[in-house]
Amino acid sequence: MSKDPKEQIGNLTEAIEGLSSSLDPQTRKEGTAFLEAAIERLEKGAREYGAKSFTMQPGELLEELQQEALDLAGWGFVLWKRLELLKAAAALAEGPTVGDDERTVGGAS
Repeated sequence: MSKDPKEQIGNLTEAIEGLSSSLDPQTRKEGTAFLEAAIERLEKGAREYGAKSFTMQPGELLEELQQEALDLAGWGFVLWKRLELLKAAAALAEGPTVGDDERTVGGAS
């Protein structure tokens, strides 16, 4: 396996093109956009931090993946909380409707 990140990214691109050829056109288009964004992130990471991702020991890579998973979970909570606030604001803007004794938002009573 080559340690050159450009070669690694090129190999990834070729593999993706081969896999995506059997998809319907819309899924292929959306998948291609997603994968191009992922490749762009790999290239940006290689520019900013070097190409160490391709040479990390498996244990180090797993640790990095665990940290990223925690980041994703944290950002998911931030988004969830903001959506709860939007729901509460929408409920207040709507006001009570006929038959509503109590309005609950986000599970609060």
